[in-house]
Amino acid sequence: MEFPALQRAVVFATEAQAEAFLRALETLANRLDHHPQARIDGAICSVRWWTHQPPGLSQLDFECARQTDRLVNAKPS
Repeated sequence: MEFPALQRAVVFATEAQAEAFLRALETLANRLDHHPQARIDGAICSVRWWTHQPPGLSQLDFECARQTDRLVNAKPS
């Protein structure tokens, strides 16, 4: 069963930039103690936020998505 989630894929110029973004995302997740499903396929990083208990979306998911957007907007061109 799949639950509602906030998700996006970010395309970077290089795989190294995608990996750097994933490390920054990991720092964010550790700070907020809320961890997404994230993966890299080449220079594309996909991120999916949702809450396990209760299943679905929480305010924390929306906050994490907002902060993820900030990381994306700060990405090098």
